[in-house]
Amino acid sequence: MKDKNLFGIINLIFNVLVAFILLYFFIWSFSRGKNYGKIELMLADDHYSTDNVMELEKEYRKDNNIAFWKQIDCGEIINDDLNRSATTNVIAVRGDSRLLINEGIPLRQEDDGVCVIGEKTAFDLFGNVKVEGLNVNYQGREYRIADVLSGDKEVFVYQVQQGEMVTFDRMSALVKADETGKKCINRLAMQYGIFGTLVDYEFEFFVIRLLAVIILIILLMSIIRKIKKNICEKYNRWKYVALVTGAVSLVIDILIIIICVKWLLLPTDYIPTGWSDYLYWGEFFSEKLGNLKTLLLMKKNIPDYDGYFTIYKFFALSIIALLTRITQIACHRNY
Repeated sequence: MKDKNLFGIINLIFNVLVAFILLYFFIWSFSRGKNYGKIELMLADDHYSTDNVMELEKEYRKDNNIAFWKQIDCGEIINDDLNRSATTNVIAVRGDSRLLINEGIPLRQEDDGVCVIGEKTAFDLFGNVKVEGLNVNYQGREYRIADVLSGDKEVFVYQVQQGEMVTFDRMSALVKADETGKKCINRLAMQYGIFGTLVDYEFEFFVIRLLAVIILIILLMSIIRKIKKNICEKYNRWKYVALVTGAVSLVIDILIIIICVKWLLLPTDYIPTGWSDYLYWGEFFSEKLGNLKTLLLMKKNIPDYDGYFTIYKFFALSIIALLTRITQIACHRNY
């Protein structure tokens, strides 16, 4: 009985400690905030042609942190040497291509006659994916392949040059370290006359991370219960149970702290001056619902798919994890 009482006291202490640490770091994560890093706009009108963008470029080029782009569906890329062609998604860029495709060799304004293609496009054109340095033809111009993007991508990315007729409909920009996303949008509008609708994945990703942490906590607590039960049934040693529970709880505390620090940071734009400001929350959720509607209804481009696939994968894995846990509970009760 003494061992049981000792175990009960130690277990209570660790449970209180876990609850306190979780509460503290959740509150800390929600109030700290982070820099947006990058914003993306759907441009407001059709005034962003190649010539207009190149005029704007004279003003913002010193920043070197803006990229205008447009995805052109069903562009035909030709391999003149093998007399083969491929119909693929063409992304016309003016600016640093890393702002929209974060892999492969980046293309910049001065990279005339250079392109990056996807593995699927490379295979269709050459029957091989090791094609760096070879040439392809698009709209009568020859482009040298600088890199091949991994994965089964059908894409051709190139830098738009003066004289080409392209009207850009998207823009990506880096956010400076000392400004919020909203300040960056206002700066682009006031300083350069760039207007558009924010394409914001941050809130959806934050909700995903929060749900992931909650599911992780549930699963880890379930593991602790299973360990306690096995030790009690096998050894009938309550002291061992207390020690193992304490050690596992400590590991979980450290793991959750790391996850909170890395994952659960809201963009600074989402943090109100006062958490009890109910008017702010009404406007906030109205804005987020509008953004969600924009994300669902807008035309999906190649750079958008990474975000969507992340969301879909998370929900699929979460459902599998929860169904597995429910099945385990049902089997345990039946047997």
